[in-house]
Amino acid sequence: MPKFVCDYGQVTSAGEKLIEAGNTLKSATSTYASKIDSDLSGWTGDAKNSFMTSCKTQTDAATQKAEKITKFGEFVKTGAQKIQELDDQLAALSL
Repeated sequence: MPKFVCDYGQVTSAGEKLIEAGNTLKSATSTYASKIDSDLSGWTGDAKNSFMTSCKTQTDAATQKAEKITKFGEFVKTGAQKIQELDDQLAALSL
């Protein structure tokens, strides 16, 4: 009978890296949006309005993706923890 082995440390590490990447993307997107807003503060007119609308759409999309990445990382970490708990419970059974 095949035995499946899970390297919980590796899986947890991957989840943590996903969380870190999501947080980094979210922070970078926020910084980018703030910088663009600051740089264009002196502009007026249709060009600014059009660009700012487009910029907001893109930064909102990037922020949503960053949040999904972070949530997926949390899911991976939680999954590894739950699998390890179940594995430990099975190992403790005496049949």
